[in-house]
Parts: sequence; structure tokens; C-alpha cells
Amino acid sequence: MIHEEKISAERLDVPKRIEKFTLCGVKKVICGGILDSSLDQLRNMGIEVFNEVFNNVIGDALVALGTLFKGKIKPRSNCEKKR
Repeated sequence: MIHEEKISAERLDVPKRIEKFTLCGVKKVICGGILDSSLDQLRNMGIEVFNEVFNNVIGDALVALGTLFKGKIKPRSNCEKKR
């Protein structure tokens, strides 16, 4: 089951972001980049991060998710909306 929710973590430091993600039930992360220490913290909290596959992805979250479901996402994917 997929649930979409925007979670603002803009003003939170890394530990508080991870705590918020955990409390919101986040299970997987597609990210634009991540430090090894943050990666370890996320994994320790049970949040799955496929760093090798989903790292350095930029663009629209829904486009990135669609690209993931099509099996076409890769590092440095540009997931901008088509104009």
C-alpha cells in the first residue's frame, strides 16, 4: 500500500529528521544525497535506504516514484516533470 504525505524536515537537524520520519511511519527513502552516518542512523531505525540505487536522485518526488516503479531509477536520475 502506498500513502503520500509531505513531511517538512527543513529546519530539523539529522537526528530530529530521522525521528520524525520514524514517527510518521516512513519505510523507504529516495534521496538526493546522504552521509554515511545518516545512512547508518536511518537503517538502525528500520528505514530502508537503497543508497547505491536511489542516491543523488533529483526532481519531483512523484516522478521519482513512478520511475522507481518502472524499474528505471538509477543514481543521478533527473526526475523533473515533463513540460
